[in-house]
Amino acid sequence: MFNQKKMGYFVFISLFLLSIKLFSQTYEVENPKAKVCILYYKTKYKLEVIKKLVEKLNNENISVYSDIIKNMNKYNPYDYNVIIILSGAAMFNPYPGAVKYLKKHNYAKNIIYFCAVYAKNTAYGISIDKKKVDAITAASEIDNVKETTKKIIERVFQIIGVLQNE
Repeated sequence: MFNQKKMGYFVFISLFLLSIKLFSQTYEVENPKAKVCILYYKTKYKLEVIKKLVEKLNNENISVYSDIIKNMNKYNPYDYNVIIILSGAAMFNPYPGAVKYLKKHNYAKNIIYFCAVYAKNTAYGISIDKKKVDAITAASEIDNVKETTKKIIERVFQIIGVLQNE
């Protein structure tokens, strides 16, 4: 028989596990030719970009795994063909989680860094080495989802093509 304290603990753990599941999504295909991981900051714009990316990548027989940047330490770029970071900027600098991940993995060549900003230099700020990563940028507006998705998909296929030719 549950007492109130145990019931509260059970509800807390259940909600915690549910919240993790809500942000972490897997879109696997049978016999994938590649695995792509998307790490993102949750905004309406980025969720729309993810939806389009998943649709296009799954249609190309590519499995997609997505999670919020807060959980980024669970994802090693060497376990995936491509890692896509959907970031943003605040006060003319990229969000710290994206910077930390890029640096931790020494700007791995299979990481695509997207930053939702108008000015490309803001995507780098003072914390990201421009020579080590080529940011994709676009204003965080729903009208830009199609173009943003197209740019990211092109880069995904460039990386997968290079990996397949090695």
